[in-house]
Amino acid sequence: HSDPNAPKSIESRDLESFHLRMEVDFTVTIPAKEGEESATVYPTGMYDLSMERVGGDVAVKIDFPDASYEFMTDDSAIISLEELLREHNVASMNGHSQRNSALGTYIDLEAKYASGERISIYAEGGASVIPNGWSEDYFIAFFDGILLKETGKSYASNLVEDNSDPDAVKEFTSDEIGEIYVEFDPDAGGYGTSEFEYGDYRFQYMKGRNLPYEGVETNAALWIDYDKACEFDCDEEDLNTFNAWIRDCGFQAQNGWNKSTTLPSDMRLELHVSYENGEFLTIEGDGKDALPAAWDPEAFLNMLRDMAERHGVPFGALKEQ
Repeated sequence: HSDPNAPKSIESRDLESFHLRMEVDFTVTIPAKEGEESATVYPTGMYDLSMERVGGDVAVKIDFPDASYEFMTDDSAIISLEELLREHNVASMNGHSQRNSALGTYIDLEAKYASGERISIYAEGGASVIPNGWSEDYFIAFFDGILLKETGKSYASNLVEDNSDPDAVKEFTSDEIGEIYVEFDPDAGGYGTSEFEYGDYRFQYMKGRNLPYEGVETNAALWIDYDKACEFDCDEEDLNTFNAWIRDCGFQAQNGWNKSTTLPSDMRLELHVSYENGEFLTIEGDGKDALPAAWDPEAFLNMLRDMAERHGVPFGALKEQ
């Protein structure tokens, strides 16, 4: 029932009201901006977002999955929303109205302007009914940003439980590593094109020789799903590389990090490093948006591969070609 003749541009910049009800079928990830610690992830479910001028103020209603908010704010919010609509050329989808018998998609958007102009978008069914150029990401991020500005806390932050230790040492006096333990699950959704096997990884180093595991005669080894992928003797050059990686990631300044998310995720990290002087570094996160932004499992595996190859050891974490 689309209207191909509906105007595809809006002259007015005076937005009077906005209402969007949509079903999100996949988790929405907003990448971390510079200075932010981690990406922001929003859950699947129904979102109902609205804003309307009431006299000189603006009424805002936000229904996120399992959480609702309602408050008044000034007109800067609706002015910013109009700029968002213009920035993403939402008017180009005006008049779109498609429906089929499949499941997973629901979009109902209506924006009204003081000039009488309006934007109307409707879609219900499968992915094929979604209009070209549509993205729910910036709408969710925008309304959560308004919520953060007005209440001091965003919806996304409510989805992460933070048990971090603020008193953990943040400035380390030693680079002499005694032990390393890194356990992680890479993100299944991002590993379809990776050259590394997907699975549960564990890397360990213990100063000296012979890790306390049967069949391991070196001081370092990598496992995938409890199967040994490679082993080698870490030397001073390897440990310097590892120390540089820790510093580049800023993990020492984040020591004591311990966060978990209520959102479903296959991504997890447990990083422990003990130093010869008794200092201890620990980073723990469960869920994609509960991890430090600097954590990159593929970069970590590449670093281990370079170490193994320098020692002439085959790296068994690679996919078969």
